[in-house]
Amino acid sequence: MRFLYAPRMEEFILKKIGERWRQYKAKLKDLYFDVNETKEANCNNVPEGVLSDQWIALVNHWMNEKSKVHIPYSFL
Repeated sequence: MRFLYAPRMEEFILKKIGERWRQYKAKLKDLYFDVNETKEANCNNVPEGVLSDQWIALVNHWMNEKSKVHIPYSFL
């Protein structure tokens, strides 16, 4: 085990990690993903510190028709 924490804190910790992960992906999308560009152009715009195969997977996800449906943040 790497971290010691009270068992009652696990749900809070996992929720915070999930929130920060979504914020990080949203920031990457805002800075490096252009909806007006081609999939290839977006795939080639890999942010520093992100593995290219992981970036390509994110771009493919964002360009998927199901992902293009906007869900207001207040519903998440």
